[in-house]
Amino acid sequence: IMNKGGARLLANIASKTDDPQTMRMVAGAIANLCGNEKWHAMLKQDGGIKALLGMFQTGHTDVIAQIARGLANFAKCESRVISQGHKKGRSLLIEDGVLSWIMANSTMFPPSTRRHIELAFCHLAQN
Repeated sequence: IMNKGGARLLANIASKTDDPQTMRMVAGAIANLCGNEKWHAMLKQDGGIKALLGMFQTGHTDVIAQIARGLANFAKCESRVISQGHKKGRSLLIEDGVLSWIMANSTMFPPSTRRHIELAFCHLAQN
């Protein structure tokens, strides 16, 4: 699915819908993909990370929880790959402005969402 443009499709759906349930499912799908480091470059290239950040504007707590989970998954996998010596350089998340988003939103949400945001921040800080 990813090799056939799945991340691009999810990003397009995210940009064209205002239905909270659809956005929650799209954000959840992207969050799941963020948990697999082999898709990180494709997610970034195809707009998956920017789509996550863009869905924040909805203000829906369920969508925001999925966004935070996705960023935490991405940061955790990326941190693991860097610590194992398989990757060097700056985080792909920092390049997409995620660090600014994390800093701006680290205390605004319920504890479960905040925990994901803090986890993402900790993993980014390790690198």
